[in-house]
Amino acid sequence: MGRKGFSLIELMFVFVLAGVIMAIGFPRLRNSV
Repeated sequence: MGRKGFSLIELMFVFVLAGVIMAIGFPRLRNSV
């Protein structure tokens, strides 16, 4: 059970990280093109 909770937190962290990267990457991509 503890493992499942840790996995869920890890998934959430990766999701947030991906969102931040996308937010920073999109404007850069638009400026580049």
